[in-house]
Parts: sequence; C-alpha cells; structure tokens
Amino acid sequence: MMGAFSKSWQRRVLLWCCLLFLGFSVATVSDRWAWGDSGNDLVLTQQQAKEMTSLMMAASRFKTLAQQDFPLAIMTFAATRGLAELHEIDQTLWSPEQSAPGWELFLNGAIQLHVLQTSDRPVVGFYNPFDDTVLLTVWQSRDDLFQIVGAELVMGDWLRTNSSGFDLVPQWLRQKAFLPTMLGMEVATTTSAFEAVFSKKRTSWRSALPILKPESDKSLNYHSVTLMLNDHLLNVLQFRAPAPDNLTLKTCHKLTLELLTVATAGQLGRLLPYANLTLPNTVKRLEVLPPEWFRGLRTSYYVEGASGCQVFLTSAEQGGACLVLSFSGHDDRLRLRRVDLVDYQFFYQEHTIHKKHLKGGA
Repeated sequence: MMGAFSKSWQRRVLLWCCLLFLGFSVATVSDRWAWGDSGNDLVLTQQQAKEMTSLMMAASRFKTLAQQDFPLAIMTFAATRGLAELHEIDQTLWSPEQSAPGWELFLNGAIQLHVLQTSDRPVVGFYNPFDDTVLLTVWQSRDDLFQIVGAELVMGDWLRTNSSGFDLVPQWLRQKAFLPTMLGMEVATTTSAFEAVFSKKRTSWRSALPILKPESDKSLNYHSVTLMLNDHLLNVLQFRAPAPDNLTLKTCHKLTLELLTVATAGQLGRLLPYANLTLPNTVKRLEVLPPEWFRGLRTSYYVEGASGCQVFLTSAEQGGACLVLSFSGHDDRLRLRRVDLVDYQFFYQEHTIHKKHLKGGA
C-alpha cells in the first residue's frame, strides 16, 4: 500500500489548495494535452518533429474512434501484435455488455500523454485520473503510417512509484482534502512520472516498469485495473440512473442536467450568482467560455457525502480541464454552491516548478 505523504508533499497539498481557492487554477485550456518537460534537452530535427506530429494525430484519431467503437478502432490502428494485446485487455476488463460503455467512459475522461523522444517505438499513454489507470500504447511507423504494436493497461501507482506497491483507491480520493485540488495533483504527478519513465532509451518498453516485465504476475495487474475500472463504471451508471430511494442523488442528477442545458444555451452567467461560493476569477472565465465548450461534457465521477455531492464533468474534445459542480444540502433541497474548472496544465506546471526548485536546492 502507498505510505503517508511526506512533509514536502503535504506542503504542496496546502499550497495548491490555497491556489485553487484563490482562483489561479481556473483557465481556458487547449483541447489537447501535449507533452511537457520530460527532463531531457532533446532537440528534434525537422523530420523527427514531423513524425512526432503524425504520431500525436494518429493517437488522437485512435482515441476518438475507440470511444465510439473500440473493436473498429483497434482493427484500424493496430498491427497484429498490438491488436492481440488490445483485444486481450478488452476481454479481461469487461463483459460483452460492459465493453462499449466502459471504453466510452474511460476515453472520455482520458488525458493523452506524450514524451519528446526519438525512439522508433514511442509510447503514448491514455490516462484516466478518475479511476487512476493508464492505457499504454506502443506505436511504430510503417510506410509513414503509425500503428499500435504493443499495449498494456496499468495502475497509476505502478507508474508513479515504479514498483509493485499499489492501492485500489484512486490517488485523488485517498486524502481528506479539497477533491478538485487532489484531482489536479494526481494528473500532474502521473504525467511527470510517465515522462520520467518513458523518456529513457530502453531495449524493450516493458522493461520500464517492474509490473510489465515477463517475470511479473500479469494477473495481479489485470485483477487490479479491472476492479478500479468497474468501480468507476458503476459509479457513473449509478449517477445516470439513481436508485428511486436516493432522493439526494436524483436531485443532483436533475440539477446537473439543468445546468448543462442552460450552459449550452449560452445562459450560464445567469446561474452563477446563485452559486455564491464560486470564486470571482472563476466566474469571469466561465462566462466567456463558448456554449460549445459545455456541449460535449459528460459525467466522469460523482461523490456523495453528508453535506451534499460533487459532480465531475469532462469532455473528450476538452481533455485539458474538468468542470466540477459542488452542491450542498440533501434530498430535494440541494443547492449549487460552487463551480470549479480544474486546469490540468496549471497543476502540471506547478509540479514541474516544484521539482526544479528541489533539484536546485531552493
């Protein structure tokens, strides 16, 4: 199991919580998550830059198609070995009835991770922070077309710690803290870990993590990620179809749909004054977002507690941010009190700055 946070980590939690409460993490972000500073000083040639762009485009098209039709996506984008491994992952994770909604949910909230590299078999990650798992895909260019030649799905813990230790609870839900902040921190640390692991040149990509090595217990990995992804799917299905006797959840679902209807009509501004705990800076930024930004949002997670509920909304087209609705009350007396926009890029940049300060002895 994961140990307690270090004092340095606890200070970062407090700092980022303060920054989010002050409104610095709210921003209009780009619709794709690109690679960041992977810790190397690699400079790409014009040809390598062209290949990297082609890779990113191929990975984005795969993600879009796989969210709609996973079997067709792997047939289209995977070579023989990659197709077999992706098919095995699909068969292991889901029943036939769960496969389509499961992949749709996973990829809708997934962040696309790249590393600046010159490998002839680059790794692209699709990380879903809500269930804290990452689909690792290995690509190779054949006749100027990139295809998937290898794949594995692993827990975020194994990527972040580079060991076989793990916790079946997603990292962002383990601490009693402001959940939007914890979500942003989880994305930042996992992105940084992905870059650190896969920016290094290796004879085999599977040698990058202990859990991927041939001598490791592959069934342990699959059992773990299966539990985490199915818990995530169950969470969202319960929100979409609340139990008749759960009036709080039914009301939360109803109010969420109403807010999205208003937002896609360009009228969100008239609701925000009622969410009186929303930060002024957040209000300004939400008011200038186009209605189209809200159109593709889908529920990625909900959390219900004694004081109310929180709903986390993401979009496959707007993968760089998460909209969070915080309601207070219970039963049919819920009230929207706060809206947050968690900017993953902001948390990644803060994490990178913190690492550089530690490295430099600051």
